[in-house]
Amino acid sequence: MFFLPKKLLIIVFCLLVFSVDNTYAQFKNFKVGFKGAFAYAFNRTDSKTQTLKFDSDGQTPKMIVGIITDIQFANNYAFSTGVLFATKQCSFSQKGGITSTTGVLPTISGAESWGLQYLQIPMTVKMFTRDVFYNAKVYVQAGTQLEFLINKSNKSSTFASQKTIENTPPKPNEYIVEPELMSSFNAIDLSLTASAGLEYSIGDSILFGGINFQTGSFNTINKTNTVYKSLGGNVDFSSKNVLISIEIGIKL
Repeated sequence: MFFLPKKLLIIVFCLLVFSVDNTYAQFKNFKVGFKGAFAYAFNRTDSKTQTLKFDSDGQTPKMIVGIITDIQFANNYAFSTGVLFATKQCSFSQKGGITSTTGVLPTISGAESWGLQYLQIPMTVKMFTRDVFYNAKVYVQAGTQLEFLINKSNKSSTFASQKTIENTPPKPNEYIVEPELMSSFNAIDLSLTASAGLEYSIGDSILFGGINFQTGSFNTINKTNTVYKSLGGNVDFSSKNVLISIEIGIKL
């Protein structure tokens, strides 16, 4: 029968103890939690043609909810990620310049509003201060978020309506339904995000609250309906999402 030397057994035992202790220490620096936020959403618009001007059309209340994870990699620093569900908007108004290829407009003004739903994967770095008072720390967080569009819904549109084409008798008048101006939205966005707030420890749990700002980097609009055109060509403009929210949550 083969026996390990006592010194080797001691070395193996010490390595196992160190490994377990190191794993436990890493686990203690790994926090999973839940986050919710009350947000105000609006969008920034930019016309790409000189004949058209699109303006952002108001702000709407939205929300953010999901699971977050903080992985501490140094004193007072952590990598923060998770999976979040966020609601945003694409709302705009336009004056003059748009006609319809059916020739039944022309419209001199219009407005349209869409609700957009995203899955967000944040990739951020969070910095903590020392205790500002008993068990409380200030945090500052910044980074990017990869976002996937999972749903869109039209809230209102003055472009989409039933139109009447008048014909000379004996041919009867015809009816045609104009579509919304938006045809499709891009499936992916990359937003920049920054937060600041306060964390308060209660035993092994941590309560937190703060202010969050997000701004999209990509144009959310993919295509506009080809039935519409501007006096100078196609309807071409960009819209980028912006969210400002108050966030609260807990890490366990």
